[in-house]
Amino acid sequence: MFIEDPITGNKAEVSKKYRLKVSSKSNPRSFYVSRDEGKVFNYVSSFDATTGAILFSLENNSSTDQCYVSGITFSALTNCSFDIHKTLSSDTPSGTTLTAVNMNFGSANVSEAEAFGNTAVSGITNTTTTKLMTAKCSAYNDTKLDFNDSLILQRGNGLNIALTGNGVVDVSVNVHFEDPTAG
Repeated sequence: MFIEDPITGNKAEVSKKYRLKVSSKSNPRSFYVSRDEGKVFNYVSSFDATTGAILFSLENNSSTDQCYVSGITFSALTNCSFDIHKTLSSDTPSGTTLTAVNMNFGSANVSEAEAFGNTAVSGITNTTTTKLMTAKCSAYNDTKLDFNDSLILQRGNGLNIALTGNGVVDVSVNVHFEDPTAG
């Protein structure tokens, strides 16, 4: 019995001790998506905000790919908290359009998501039923939420981040796009 790659015809090797010779991928999934497909992006929204302001909004507009949120980093000049909400399908976010930075500087791919920030985002109704979580941030300290790609936005799904507090705030959102059926 042997293991053969159906595309290349290459066969798996076995060591002298009858162990299968393998190599594994141990970096985060976003590393391989960035390296191989150039579809990892970072968004930054920064401005002097007041409590209740929606700082950031993101909606996945890809026709084939899911949007995986790897992490969100918050920083502020004062103590405050950030509420992360699921954006309702009836919401129509608007404001200043953000352009994502492709994390693979050799790739010309652009993000398939629509994002707003750098000023208060309008057109969103947040309720207690749409809130996913709250992240507290101490003055002059970053707060990082690492989702390990477990926060997934299907096509048409979105998230937004609202502020409780006042002052200059920064929000950085790292995402990647991948077709879940591509294996």
